[in-house]
Amino acid sequence: MATVYLDIFIGDREAHDEEEERYEKTKRVLKKNAVIYGFPDDPEQLSVEQQETLKEVDVLLRSISLNISSWC
Repeated sequence: MATVYLDIFIGDREAHDEEEERYEKTKRVLKKNAVIYGFPDDPEQLSVEQQETLKEVDVLLRSISLNISSWC
């Protein structure tokens, strides 16, 4: 007897995949650097204030990365 699976996607699958990848990247970075910031290593345990701080750090790092890229 064969078993059949059906995946149903509603919305933009590519956008979902990108969002999921960003979340996984955040989890890896947080796990690696949580002690530096005094944060828990699980994103689900971050307070609202810690989430905002992490977003600000991300924006800063992207800005630095973009500036460095433009120099090359």
